[in-house]
Amino acid sequence: MPQNTTNSTAPTSPYASVRGGFAASVNDDTFVAEMRKRLRAPAPTARSREELYTEVEYLRELALRALDIAEEADHDATHDLDLGIYNRTGFVRAAQRLLTNAARPCVLAVFDLNNFKPVNDRHGHAAGDAVLVEVAQRLKIYASFRDGLAGRLGRGDEFGLILPTPADTDRLYTWCLDAADGAAWHLAKPYDLDSLGFYLTSISACAGLTIAEPRTLLETALLEADDALYAAKANKASEPTGVVAFTPQHRRTRQGTARRAGDTHPTTQLAASERVFKAAA
Repeated sequence: MPQNTTNSTAPTSPYASVRGGFAASVNDDTFVAEMRKRLRAPAPTARSREELYTEVEYLRELALRALDIAEEADHDATHDLDLGIYNRTGFVRAAQRLLTNAARPCVLAVFDLNNFKPVNDRHGHAAGDAVLVEVAQRLKIYASFRDGLAGRLGRGDEFGLILPTPADTDRLYTWCLDAADGAAWHLAKPYDLDSLGFYLTSISACAGLTIAEPRTLLETALLEADDALYAAKANKASEPTGVVAFTPQHRRTRQGTARRAGDTHPTTQLAASERVFKAAA
């Protein structure tokens, strides 16, 4: 399985630098002198200096408290709290930031679980929820070891993964296919739900991927990965853990299928499509 040797790191919280500024000590003569200059105030006495420190410390504590509330609200809005992973909003935002700052192309893959509905039907929603939690954690760990990100795309069993590609590979296309295939392999490993008394071997995943150049619009790349995923779903009967890489033909096929069916919904299935194995020229 491919290992990423790039020095890229996942995006940090936008609140970090703000918090660092607020956390800095205000109890120094330079700060007092600057405040006095801006307020055109006379040199402070020992008493007024102490009052100034007290007032500024109070305001700083209020600001830090407000920052905590804002950061918590932002986290809740961008994460799937049931799975402990980015939701679609958070994934799109963080992945776009990673892609915008990337020095190399990134591989973006969208995964869909196979045989997930029967888990809910036969064992109940508690078992289905436990599987989704395990899926999320496997993708999260897989991404973190490769300086990437993972997220849940909606409320179902569809997940996204973005990984920066290493600078030392001369077979970019093959590396991206291997990276997505490695993630699918991890998702197909047995699920030991000991607390519920289940051991599942029927879960697997198919995936569609695209190679996104730096500063590509993330939503555009997601559409391409979705197009490839529809091809992977169409191949599911013969190759249940297949990974399909996007080509322009996938887009044309989906649009043509939609026109013939009178359906323009983005989940229109593709006709069977041949999996791409060879590296791009």
